[in-house]
Amino acid sequence: MNNVSKSFGRTAALKGLSLNVRKGVFGLIGPNGAGKTTVIKILLDLVRPDEGEATVLGFDCQRESMKVHGMIGALLEKPVFPSNVTAIRLLRFVGRAKGLSDIQALDETGKLLKWVGLEPFMEKEIEFYSTGMRQRLGLAQALMGKPELVMLDEFTANLDPLARARILSEIRRIYEEYDVSFFISSHILPELEQVCDQIGILHRGALVAEGDMREMVERHTPTEYKVVVSSNMLSQRYCNDIIRTSMERLDFVEEVRESMGAIIVKVREAGRFYEEILRVVQANPMELKLLQPIQSALERIYETKVGEQDEEKV
Repeated sequence: MNNVSKSFGRTAALKGLSLNVRKGVFGLIGPNGAGKTTVIKILLDLVRPDEGEATVLGFDCQRESMKVHGMIGALLEKPVFPSNVTAIRLLRFVGRAKGLSDIQALDETGKLLKWVGLEPFMEKEIEFYSTGMRQRLGLAQALMGKPELVMLDEFTANLDPLARARILSEIRRIYEEYDVSFFISSHILPELEQVCDQIGILHRGALVAEGDMREMVERHTPTEYKVVVSSNMLSQRYCNDIIRTSMERLDFVEEVRESMGAIIVKVREAGRFYEEILRVVQANPMELKLLQPIQSALERIYETKVGEQDEEKV
């Protein structure tokens, strides 16, 4: 994007935004109303900018939007689907529209529905899906055909902690194994901290910081996470012991302690921590009830950059 501005009435959503995103996993962060969704809608040619220009994969988002749509997948914050269609029928149609043969579309549909946890409901009409199930279906649709780039807008909304942890860890794997880049927007900063290579911080329609995730995070203190697990087969004490001992042996974990029945884990590498928590929970008869950052390094970066920006305007 180059010097893009967009207003809705008297409200300026974007103010001369310039953004250069390289291959990999990019996170655009900011609170609700910062302009994140407007950025994605402009890139998808769902909204036209008042000024400036935007390109995706080298193609102009307005003049060559059909080429752009043929090379990317997208999931908006509130996906809309035909109500009387089943998930398997929908994804097969999307696959064929992406140029896959019927056999290829069917094969990929099965793999994607299994990955997002909807395989048992593939023959159920979408009108009976919960909000979280629709979100997972939207993610499967965005990944159909192995696009070069996938845009995700607040994609973990309405997902339970285990589903969020599993999908976030899979995003890194998809990028590394299949060379699919991601452009992710979210106001839940710790989620982006664990999967992104690069970040951009959006505040009141303007970019206040942009850079390499690891370089920015390494300048801040480690992240603390609150973990709560339970089990119908194991005692709470035994569940906590499993988590605590599993975490204590990891080289990227700085501290593990208990507080009010929860496990507090201080980590240096959020991505590896999520993968390990997921592995431990799935290897034992327990349920992940809560996985919540107390405050992440990315949140501290955001507070610092936004504070500096606001001070300049005073």
